[in-house]
Amino acid sequence: MFEWSPRGNLIAAAGNKWDASGDVLAVLPAGCSFVYTWTASSRDLQKLETDFRAQEATMIAWSNSSSGSPVLAVGTVKGNLQLYNIRERRRTPIVGKHTKRVCCGVWSSSVLAMAALDKTVTVSDQAGETLKTIAFKGEPLELCVASCKDDGKGHSAAAKKQDDSFSLITSKKVLYIMQGSSSSAAGAAPLELSFLESYGPLAHHLWFGDGFVMVGFKSGQVVVVSSLSKEISEEVHCHRPLELLTDMAYCAALSRVAVGGGSSVKLIDVGAEYGEVAGEGVELPPGHSVEKVGWGQEGQILTVSSPNGLLACYLAALPTVFSAHGTKVANLTSIGEVTVMDTATRSSTAVAVDCEPALCSLGPAHLAVGMNNQVLFYSHGAQAPVGLVSRRSYLGALSQHFVVTGTAAGSLCYHMLQDGELAVVNEYRHSGGGITALFPQPAGPRLVLADSRLQVGLYSPLNDEFQLLPGFEGTLQQLLWDVEDPNVFVAANSSSELWAYLFTQQSVSGPKLELLCKTVLLKGHTPVVLAGGRLSMRMKSGAVDGWMLESHKPLYEQGSSGKQLAKRLAAAIKLNRLQEARAAAAALGTADGWRQLGTAAMQLLDVELAVAAFRQVGDASMVMSLASLQGVEDRNLLAGSLLVLMERDYNQAQELLLRSSRPLAALEMRRDLKHWPQALSLAQQLAPGSIAALSKEHAAMLEMVGEHAEARSHYQQALESVAASGSDAQLQQSCLAGVTRTTLHLGDLRAGRQLAMQANSSSLWKECGLILEQMQQMPEAAEMYERAGMVEKAASIHIASKNFTAAQPLMAQVKSAKLQLQYAKAKESEGRWADAAAAYEAAGDLDAVVRLCLEKLNDTGRACTLTRKSRSASAAAAVARHCLAAGDVALSVEFLLLAGQLDQAFDLAAAKGAMDVFAQLVADNATVVEEVVRIAQYYSQRGEPEKAADMWAKAGQHEQAVELYVQVCSQSSLTKAIAVVEDSRNPQLAPAVLDALAACEGLAGHVRDALRFRLNLAAGQLGDAAKDALELAQFEQLGDAAKDAWELAQFEQSEGNYKLAHSKLYSTLQQLRGLGAAVPLELRNALALLHSYVLVKSLVGLGDHLGAARMLVRVAGSISSYVLVKSLVGLGDHLGGAHMLVRVAASAGEAV
Repeated sequence: MFEWSPRGNLIAAAGNKWDASGDVLAVLPAGCSFVYTWTASSRDLQKLETDFRAQEATMIAWSNSSSGSPVLAVGTVKGNLQLYNIRERRRTPIVGKHTKRVCCGVWSSSVLAMAALDKTVTVSDQAGETLKTIAFKGEPLELCVASCKDDGKGHSAAAKKQDDSFSLITSKKVLYIMQGSSSSAAGAAPLELSFLESYGPLAHHLWFGDGFVMVGFKSGQVVVVSSLSKEISEEVHCHRPLELLTDMAYCAALSRVAVGGGSSVKLIDVGAEYGEVAGEGVELPPGHSVEKVGWGQEGQILTVSSPNGLLACYLAALPTVFSAHGTKVANLTSIGEVTVMDTATRSSTAVAVDCEPALCSLGPAHLAVGMNNQVLFYSHGAQAPVGLVSRRSYLGALSQHFVVTGTAAGSLCYHMLQDGELAVVNEYRHSGGGITALFPQPAGPRLVLADSRLQVGLYSPLNDEFQLLPGFEGTLQQLLWDVEDPNVFVAANSSSELWAYLFTQQSVSGPKLELLCKTVLLKGHTPVVLAGGRLSMRMKSGAVDGWMLESHKPLYEQGSSGKQLAKRLAAAIKLNRLQEARAAAAALGTADGWRQLGTAAMQLLDVELAVAAFRQVGDASMVMSLASLQGVEDRNLLAGSLLVLMERDYNQAQELLLRSSRPLAALEMRRDLKHWPQALSLAQQLAPGSIAALSKEHAAMLEMVGEHAEARSHYQQALESVAASGSDAQLQQSCLAGVTRTTLHLGDLRAGRQLAMQANSSSLWKECGLILEQMQQMPEAAEMYERAGMVEKAASIHIASKNFTAAQPLMAQVKSAKLQLQYAKAKESEGRWADAAAAYEAAGDLDAVVRLCLEKLNDTGRACTLTRKSRSASAAAAVARHCLAAGDVALSVEFLLLAGQLDQAFDLAAAKGAMDVFAQLVADNATVVEEVVRIAQYYSQRGEPEKAADMWAKAGQHEQAVELYVQVCSQSSLTKAIAVVEDSRNPQLAPAVLDALAACEGLAGHVRDALRFRLNLAAGQLGDAAKDALELAQFEQLGDAAKDAWELAQFEQSEGNYKLAHSKLYSTLQQLRGLGAAVPLELRNALALLHSYVLVKSLVGLGDHLGAARMLVRVAGSISSYVLVKSLVGLGDHLGGAHMLVRVAASAGEAV
C-alpha cells in the first residue's frame, strides 16, 4: 500500500494518509490504539494517543480544508471517534458514533462521513456532532466523496455540483449515493444502484469528470454511470479491460483512469470516448500482482504496488518543458532528449541533453536547457553541428533588442548592449506591486508583465503606458506573441483559459488594446507557438497539435459564398488586416462591405484606402470630405477630422484638433455641429471676432427650445459685439428681431411692440403676431398680422373676438369664404341686412343673399338674378312663393320649374292662363319629355292645334306634330311641318305635307315652290329638288314678269337679286352634297356664273382689277345664259334687252 502527497512530490508506503497541504502524514499502525504524524517540512514524528486505549484504531481521515487547521479523525473497532486538531493540539473523543467497527471514513469540506459494520453511515460536522445517520444493506467496502450533480428536479435545469455528498459500495453489490444538505434531495433516502449479477462482486468506485462515477468489479468489468437524475438509470459505458480488478485511480490532469488487476495495469481515457489507451499499459515483473495503483506529479508518474512489497514507479508523461522561437518549437520528448521542430515545414532535429531539463529556451541557432541555476547551451543544427556549446547561469528576460529585468519591488528596466556593456535605456516604476513575470515582444519594445497582485497588462516604454489586459482573470501561466503579426498575442491562465488580444498603435482613438476572443484549452495542451493565428500546442505525450484562434478562422476558411466572404471581411477588419479586408470586400461586392472597409480604414487613419472604399459605393460627400484630408501629416488633425466624419467622440475630436497645428478646426467643428456653448468657449480664445455670430446662433437654438431669458441675453451679447465692431448690419437686424421676439415671450408686451414698430420688418411683424396669438393677446396679434399684410389672419382674429368694427375695413380684402360667412352672420344678427347680404355673397352663400333680398331688402330682381345664377332649388322655391304672392305668375312659374316643382308649375300655369310661359320654359329643357307631352295634350284639349303640334314636335312625336300642322294649313304651320320632316329624316311624312302644299290656297307661288323644294330635299327626292332650285334661281334673276313697270325698274337697279339667287343655289348645292347625291351640271354652271358676277365688286374693292376683268369675261362668254336678257326679248322689250347687252358688253370691253 502507498499514498502520494497532494503536491505529488512525496510518496508514503503502508497505511498512511496525507493532509490537504501535503506536509503532514498520518500513520496507522496495525493493532494499535494510537497513530503517528510525521511533518515533512520539519521531519518531526509525533505519537497521538486516543482516549480509547483498549480499542484498536481502524480508520484515519484528514479534513480537506487547506486554509483552516487540519483535523484528523480516528475511528475505532468499537465504533467510537477521536478528533485531533493538529495545529491547536486539541483532541475530542466521541463515544457511540457507531456500535461496531468503523471501516472507512472521508471528509467533504467540513463534513465527516464514516461507515461501520453496524450497516450505518454517520455524517458529522467538524466538532463531531452527528448531522444524520443513514442505514444500508451489507458490509461497507469503500466510502468516497461524491462529485455528483443535482439537476434541481424541476427547480432549475442547470446542474450544480454538491460538495457534501458521499457514495458507498457494499458487499451486497449496491452503490449508494447520499445527497448533501444543499441538494434538492437533502433528507431523502440515498439512491441505490444495483448492477447485473453477471458483473460479479464490487471492488472499487471513483468519481471523475462532470459528475460521472466509475464502478469496478472484481471480474474486471468497468461501468460508468452519470449522477444526473435523468441519466442515472442508464449505463454510460461498460467494458471489461481485465480478467481481475483490484484497484482503480483517476488522474484529472490526464483525464485517465488506471485500472489494475493481476499483473497488468490498463489506462482508460475518460476525456473522450472511454477508450483503452493502446500501448501504454503496464506489466509487472513475474511473480508480482497489482495491489494498488496511484498517480503522482500531475500524472507524470504512475505508481503500482504489489502484496509482496514491490513499489514500482512508471513515467506516464514527460514534464511540460518547451520553448519557441519564430515558427520553431523545442519540446522535451524524453528525459534526455529535446526535439526542435519547425511548425511551418514540419521538419525536426533531436538534441541529446546531459540533464533532466526543468526549463528550456530556443534561439535562432541555439537551444538552452536548464535545471536549478545551471543552463546548458546546445547548437540545434541551424548554423553548426548539433552538440553542447557551453554552460552558463542567467537570470532575467530577453528580447531581440533589449534585456529587460523586473524586481519584486516593481522596478522595470530596459538594457541595451552598447560597446560591450549593458546600458539602461528606460526605467519604469510599476505601482501594482512586485513584478512576477515578463513576456517581451520579440521584435518590439513592448512587453506583458504580471505582478504580485495578479494584475496582467501591456507596457510600452515609448510613453510609459500600462494597460491591463481586458477580461483576463486568474494567474498568468503562459503568454505567446504572434511571430507573424507582432501586435497579436495570447495569454493563458492556470485554469487552461486562453485570451487573444490585438494591440493597435495608430488609430483615431490612439493606441488601444482589444480582446479578440476567449477559449478554453483542452486538458494536457500547452501553447508553444502562435503564428498567424494558428496556435501550436504541446500535448502530454510530447506531440505538437495545431489549433486556429476563433478570431482568425474566417481568414483561412475556403469558400466564396456571401456569408463566408462577409465573415472573412469582418475578421480581417477586426485584425487590422486592411489589404485582406479589401480583397474580401471586392469579392463580396456589396455596398455594406465597402462601407465597413471604409470605416475601418478611417479608424486606422488610412485615408487613401477609405477614399477608395467609399468611392466604390458612390458616396460622393464622404469621398470629397476624405479627399480633403489626403496629405495631412498632422496626426492629431487627421484623427480629429476623421472622428468628426465618423460621428464618434466629439470631445476627443476637440482635444485632438486643439493639439494639432490648426486648433481653429475645433471651433469650426463645434459650430458645424451646433454645439454653441462649446463653440463660444473656444471662440473666446481662438476667434473673438466670431463671438457675435455664434452668440446669435446659440440664442436662436435657445429660443427654439423655449429658453427665452437666456436667448435674449445671448442676442443682446451678440448686439454688443456687433456694435463694438461696427459692421454686419444684417446680423444686427437679426439680433434685434431676436430680442423683440424673446421680449414678447417673456411677457413685456409694451417693450416688445415698440421694438417691433422700430424694426419695420414684415417678417418680424408676422413672427410677433404668431407669438402674441399664442399668448392670447388677440388685439395686438391682429395688429401685427395686419401690418405684415396678413389681412385674412387679422380679420379672423377680429371676428373670433367679436370685434366686427375692426374687422369691417378688412373684409373687402378677405378671400376666405369661411371668414366672410362668419362676418355675414354677425352682421345679420346686428340687423345690418345690406352688409350681411354683401358678406354672404362674398362667401358664396347665395341662398342666404336671396333670403335677405326677399325678406329684408325687398329686392326681388336681385333675388331672381342670383337664383338663376345659383340654380338653387330652395332659393327658387322661395322666389316662386314671393312672386306668386306679388301676383307675378310668369316669374312664379319659372322659379317653380327651377325648384323642380313641375306639377305645381303646370297647375299654376293652367289656372292663371300662363301655359305659353310654362311651355316655353319646359320646351327649353330637353329632359322633361313627359311635361312636354302633357302640355301638348293640354293645347289639343283647348283647340290650339299649332301649339299642340309644337309640343308634339318637341316631344319627338313627329306623326302627331305633322298631322296637326297639316290641319292648320298655313305658311308657318307648313314650314314647321317641313322642319319636322327634315329633323325626323322620315320621307313617309312628306306626302301628307306635299298634299297640304298643293291644297293650300293662301300660298304665293314662289313660297309654295320654296316649301316644295325644302320638302323634296328633306324627303330625299334629289332630282326634283335640283329642278326646283334652278327654277328658283331663274325666278330670282328675272323677277315676276307680271309685275308692273315700277317693280321691273326696281329690279334692274337692284343687284341684290343676283346675290339671293346665288345664295339659294349655293345652299342647294351644300344640301345635295350633304345627302351624298350628285349635283346636276346645269346647277353647278349657273352657280359658277352667278358667283363670278358677285365677285366682281369685291375684287374691284380689293384692287384686284385683273381678277375682276376675268370674272366679267367669264360672264360675257355666257351672256346668252342670262335669263334677264332673254326674258326682256321674249316680252317684246327689245330696247331693254339691247340696253342690257350694251351694258354687259361695255363692262366686258373695259375688262378686256
